[in-house]
This record gives sequence, C-alpha cells and structure tokens, in this order.
Amino acid sequence: MKTQSGKIRIISGDYKGRILHFPAISGLRPTPERIRETLFNWLMPYISGRRCLDLFAGSGALGFEALSRGARSMTFIDANRIATRAIEKNILVLNADRASVLNLDSLNYLDACRAQFHIVFLDPPFNSHLLQSSINLIDEHDLLNKTGWLYAEYSNHQQQPHYPGRWKLHRQTSAGDVNAQLLQNL
Repeated sequence: MKTQSGKIRIISGDYKGRILHFPAISGLRPTPERIRETLFNWLMPYISGRRCLDLFAGSGALGFEALSRGARSMTFIDANRIATRAIEKNILVLNADRASVLNLDSLNYLDACRAQFHIVFLDPPFNSHLLQSSINLIDEHDLLNKTGWLYAEYSNHQQQPHYPGRWKLHRQTSAGDVNAQLLQNL
C-alpha cells in the first residue's frame, strides 16, 4: 500500500471547509471525499446528539465529519501513535471538545469496552482480518446501541463481511477500490 500524507477537507457542518493534516503512514488511506459525502447524507437524520466511535481512525476523516455534523461525542481509536498525535493536534485546531483519542489496539479496545455507541465507523487496513474481527467483538459485547448504525469500509478485493442477523443493510456504495456499507441494528 502506498504511503500518503496530506490533508482532508471537512465537507459540511460546523467545521465545513476546514483543512486537517494527516501524516505519511504506510496503509493510511482516508475515506474518499465522495464516499464521506454519501455516507453523511445517509446519516444526516441520525447523527446529531449521538455517541460515536471511529475505530482504526487513521486520519480521523470520518470522526471529524461526524463531529462537524453534531455528534454528541467521538472516540477515536488507533494503534499508530503518529496517527493519534495528528488526531490530537486536529482536535486542538478545531477546538473539538466533544472528542477524545486513544492510542490503543482496536481489537483490544473492543474486547475491554462496555460502552454502547449510536454510530460506529469501521475502516480498518484493507485485506486484513480486522473488519470481521471487529464486527464479531461489537456483536459479542453488544457495543452497538439498539437502532444504532455501523459503517463498514473494505476493499473490493475482499469478501463482504458477515454481519449478525439483526443488523440490516440500509445502504451501500462503492468508488474505485472502496466498498462502503451502512447497517442498522434492529
């Protein structure tokens, strides 16, 4: 996977147009702007006042977009210390006091977590076991709130993940190498 550094633009909301910087880390690939715009159009009626989790946060693109659109709180989790330091800097730049960031292994976090979230963003490194393992832990520990939403992003070279039966596919899209699905816990 190519190493990329640069910036992301917040599409809409309180931070609309703000530019956030992210570091050059192998495998870090922010969610494309087109997919972020589609996702947050889908989530628009549900995001305000919600407790959110951005797992495998990387650049923090998904979490910052959710905060910009009124999420009550955002927890960013990433195992890469360089990534979490950049997210911490961006939290300060935006004065995003509803955000927290933890430098932890995402699966270990899920295994120990007992909080519930209204919206969970899953965008792990492509072509790894991490997406399915995360889904399994979220289900096992009941971390997705009743009627909560789960966003999953994965490569079109990967098999679609298996979801618990009570999680229903709401919408899906793709762009380039990226498949994106939004599910609701019913």
